[in-house]
Amino acid sequence: MPRSSPSRGFLAREQHRVLLTIHALVMISGLLACALLNRRLSPDRLWVQWVALAWGALFVVHLWIFSRGTLATMGGRRQSSRWPSSPP
Repeated sequence: MPRSSPSRGFLAREQHRVLLTIHALVMISGLLACALLNRRLSPDRLWVQWVALAWGALFVVHLWIFSRGTLATMGGRRQSSRWPSSPP
């Protein structure tokens, strides 16, 4: 029987993908703004790399959390049988 709507697992993975994409775009825009501010306000002292390091670490944590959630939705349906080798 064909589905009329996407599965919950697909919707969860799609939401994770969208949120990670938004986070990446915000991170790139924010780092660009910080680099411009760094160049404009204090060209003799480079501090933007610390912002990039912190934001990159947060992005990796975000990616790890979402990858665990995404992988959890990719499992197949479990058999109701207690023994996986028993015939159906």
